[in-house]
Amino acid sequence: MPMDYRNDTVHPMLRRAHDLSQLSLDDAQRGADGLGRDSYGLCKVLESDGAGGLTDFTMGGHITKEAWSLNPYAGCLHACAYCYVPDTIHAERKRWGSYVVVKRDLPTRLARAVAKAEKAGLKHTTYLSTATDPYQPAEAEHRITRKCLEILARRDWPVEVLTRSPLVLRDLDLFTQFSQIRVGLSVPTLDDQVRRVLEPAAPAIPARLRALRKLSDSGISTFANYTPACPPTTHDADAVARTFLDAGAQWVNSKGLDRKQTVLAPLWERLRGGPWEDLTKFFASNDRQAAWRAELDTAFRKLGLVLSRPFFNPPFEWVTAPLPEPTRQLTLGELPILPMAMPATVPPRRAPQPAAPVRRVGLPPIARGP
Repeated sequence: MPMDYRNDTVHPMLRRAHDLSQLSLDDAQRGADGLGRDSYGLCKVLESDGAGGLTDFTMGGHITKEAWSLNPYAGCLHACAYCYVPDTIHAERKRWGSYVVVKRDLPTRLARAVAKAEKAGLKHTTYLSTATDPYQPAEAEHRITRKCLEILARRDWPVEVLTRSPLVLRDLDLFTQFSQIRVGLSVPTLDDQVRRVLEPAAPAIPARLRALRKLSDSGISTFANYTPACPPTTHDADAVARTFLDAGAQWVNSKGLDRKQTVLAPLWERLRGGPWEDLTKFFASNDRQAAWRAELDTAFRKLGLVLSRPFFNPPFEWVTAPLPEPTRQLTLGELPILPMAMPATVPPRRAPQPAAPVRRVGLPPIARGP
């Protein structure tokens, strides 16, 4: 079990991080010095290489060993109050949102891992991402997510993408190259004023819904992640269901707030004294969350829109049969020539016998009426 570091100065991943450096001509196209921005407001941009970013996918607290989690960055500028990642990577929650670490060599390591897996006859569903947002602002400059997608698209690996950012639309040309892909937008609330408090650096809610609609209109399998499901401030349950349906979501994943022990205090710090102070009490109450879920179940059922409970969707390998191997018609030159089987002894030929005479059988007389 990993250590509960909770001290970023000794955290192995963060200790490897260093200032940005130019590593390729491609990187130099970002600006005069080729480094890109070293900060976004109070969020510092660093980089690391050599480890991290590609791990076994964990679902329901269990390592699947059948799917991969791909995280092009460590840290996240969005600074969501209820983010679970500081707990799962054992980082300091109070510093979450103050740094983003670019995993510069991740595409190279991914290409090697893909080649190794394919030699063993394997293809894993790859999730982008489970511990960061793959389309946070740093991606616009560093394009680590896109470089990874290009590798996966060339080999047609199954992929699931989850983000809060409309920047995901930039890679629509890649998404259409996959045989199996799902793209989701995380939308925990439909009230953009609440979003400004709980997700201060994340994109606006209307922009996310428009991105979802465009993805769906482009023929991509799309879903929304309504987690943690914020209670009604501007939308009742029927309006929530209708909004997601109109945005093109083909299904919605939704669950309540987990990790109350570590998340409620940061929520309270952001919400107290404001118009949404009661949200902390809502998230602290299992009964209130369950009641809201029941309302949502009813509303979604009326519209025929699936409301599911998992945070991430199961790997494609769990829900679809493997594709058959491609076949082709053999040419005449490729057809095998099989020897004709002959009996051990050949019986003597018999002279033809005359056919037996055919005896005609008369039909019974037809009964006639009076």
